[in-house]
Amino acid sequence: VFECGICYSSYDSSLRIPVSLPCGHVYCKICLSTYSNGQMITCPVDKISHSTRLDNLPYCYAILTNLPKSNSLPAYCIRHTKKKIKFQCKVHL
Repeated sequence: VFECGICYSSYDSSLRIPVSLPCGHVYCKICLSTYSNGQMITCPVDKISHSTRLDNLPYCYAILTNLPKSNSLPAYCIRHTKKKIKFQCKVHL
């Protein structure tokens, strides 16, 4: 559910953004660009052509808000650069 059905890459909020087609199917914006001619997008599953630009399609917030959180905390505190951290509070974000 958290990966694109075309490229099988995991969705994220920066590069592989999940985009909803009017037919209800969801794919990453990068993959959908290959199914677009600028004014029309053809769904790769049901082959329905939608007369809309890729930039006008809505993000799938049902997926975006439920993406697994990444644990990519910095090894050191941002304010206290010599102090290692185990977690990061909102004050130091």
